[in-house]
Amino acid sequence: MQFVDVCALESIAPGSSRAVRAGDRDVALFNVDGTVHALENACRHAGAALSGGKLCGRVVACPAHGWKYDVTTGALVVAPTLSVARYPVRVVDGRVLVETGGEAGVSRSTASRPPNGLAVQSQPSEAQVSRSTASRPPNGLAVQSQPTSAAARGSSDEH
Repeated sequence: MQFVDVCALESIAPGSSRAVRAGDRDVALFNVDGTVHALENACRHAGAALSGGKLCGRVVACPAHGWKYDVTTGALVVAPTLSVARYPVRVVDGRVLVETGGEAGVSRSTASRPPNGLAVQSQPSEAQVSRSTASRPPNGLAVQSQPTSAAARGSSDEH
């Protein structure tokens, strides 16, 4: 494991964040109650810099579209199985050191990503497509079924 010196601890006040470069990785540092956490600095949704998001406690909201991540784990709050990479941090003599060796990070979901690093949403199955589009005309608008003539007249089969 190789730890890289990225900044002075005093440059990240509690409740704040900062973007740094650790080796060949863009990293977002977050200071939560005096403990520094390091995450991949790219939202899974569209790649926006998480370091520019609003930090509230241990949750950062992506500045682009509001996706929320737990900065202590890297997990997406609404879908914890999805996460960004989390990197080990050490503070030595007032300096923040981030581990850059080995895999992409300590935790990251196994969902596939293309080379551009953006998340890929799975495509619906053929059955899902046929169900969802079965009653839609070519213009894509939903069509409500028309009432039958008996229903339109208000009659019923009461006994």
